[in-house]
Amino acid sequence: MPIPLAPQGQKNPDPRCRESMREPASEVDQQVRARGWDLIGRTVDSGKIRVIVGAANYDGMCRPLQFQEFVFVRGIFAGTLSPVPMDSRTDGALGRVTVQADGRVQAEYLRYGAADPLCCPSRITTVVFEIEKEPPVLKPVSASTVSTRPPTGQ
Repeated sequence: MPIPLAPQGQKNPDPRCRESMREPASEVDQQVRARGWDLIGRTVDSGKIRVIVGAANYDGMCRPLQFQEFVFVRGIFAGTLSPVPMDSRTDGALGRVTVQADGRVQAEYLRYGAADPLCCPSRITTVVFEIEKEPPVLKPVSASTVSTRPPTGQ
């Protein structure tokens, strides 16, 4: 499966937003960059599994817009952690990603309710992905949602 192309459109011209970009440090970084994505943020690397973050644009505070996280297994693209690019501080945006010891990938998605301030989603959904072996394909296997609010009435 091919790495998705970065969404096209007018880009935020603020040069400060480019400060968060990083240069490719590996072949898979170069593959993501070649599809039009800016490389940003941390790379999660467990040895055989690598998760790379790419953004297509930035908001006025230089937070990523139209970003995606790409999973590679032994240098082969296995899939993305979202079916569509995400925007910072919106429902469904990725928060934290970890690679578990058993080779599964765990992703936490921010879940905003209608009354939630943009700083503080009221829930987090954790999705666990397995990687089918040959060719490697990312597949969600479980999901659970928890509240970020302390319990009331205690």
